[in-house]
Amino acid sequence: MHSMAVLALDLLSREKLLKWTNTREGETKVGQQIGLLSPDVDIEIQLRQFGGSYCLLGIPEDIGPRANAGKGGAEKMFADFLGYFCNMQHNEFLDATAILLLGSVKTSDLTKKAAGETDVHLLRDLVNELDNRVFPIIEQVVAAGKIPIVIGGGHNNAYPLLKGSYLGLGKTPLGCINIDPHADLRQLEGRHSGNGFSYAIANGYLDKYHPIGLHQNYNNQYIWDKLKSDQQLFRFITNEDILDNDLSLNSIASKTLKFFKDMPVGLEIDIDGIRFAESSAKTPVGFSENKVRKLMRLLTGNKNIVYLNLSEGIPSPNYQTGKLLAYLVSDFIRVTSL
Repeated sequence: MHSMAVLALDLLSREKLLKWTNTREGETKVGQQIGLLSPDVDIEIQLRQFGGSYCLLGIPEDIGPRANAGKGGAEKMFADFLGYFCNMQHNEFLDATAILLLGSVKTSDLTKKAAGETDVHLLRDLVNELDNRVFPIIEQVVAAGKIPIVIGGGHNNAYPLLKGSYLGLGKTPLGCINIDPHADLRQLEGRHSGNGFSYAIANGYLDKYHPIGLHQNYNNQYIWDKLKSDQQLFRFITNEDILDNDLSLNSIASKTLKFFKDMPVGLEIDIDGIRFAESSAKTPVGFSENKVRKLMRLLTGNKNIVYLNLSEGIPSPNYQTGKLLAYLVSDFIRVTSL
């Protein structure tokens, strides 16, 4: 396993969190109670001794979306999220002591190299370096029996999340549900936010993949052919299927869960899938915020969820992206801890 020194983690202190937290007499906020890692004790020991089930990790980067000709901004998402999450109430509905805040993946050297860079080949090499920082953290968290919740960064991080989970589960291939307009099954052309699942399949980490809410007009023909090529590996529901057949969220969830039976499953929510949410590929078409909350609740009731990844969100003065993510995280914890 990887020791603390090897893991590329920037830890957060209580002092830093309390700067984000508006404390108030007679109330306890998440920022006051959430668990934190100590720099002085081996991370493996801390993970195993932690009494709660959830580990929160930020990935401050937008190299993956930019390597895929997308919009930057996702690197600021984790800080924006914490500003809202720290101010949620620690109460009977959300027990902050069940969550260990790992901090964020060290990315500043990579983002410096990527700054102003337009050469996609160079950006893709940097994504590859990022993968190698993310997966050992995820491996360690999953091996300790905890559930990683990952915030910020591009959808490229699905790949190291699946790899780390596969290794942490003792080389057990996973299933994956992805609420997303895009299947992210582009060719193996160098790593970026559009091919995390392609690489995970090619390397044997991902055994069954089910995207939900795909937009017919925004996935190329290569991807549609791929999705239809193997019924054992792929199932999907498009946004247009949902419209044309008036599919209920209950029927979407039960159909999806049936495909995975009892296998361990990663849950991916690309913020692009929520209409008008500020993201790398913002759209006026898709699920409403409450529909995504409901769908996530229905999908996570099965207790086989290994991780949650909320990717591609971008902070915005006109849309409280961080607050939306804080709701999704608290919903996820509430439903999976029942």
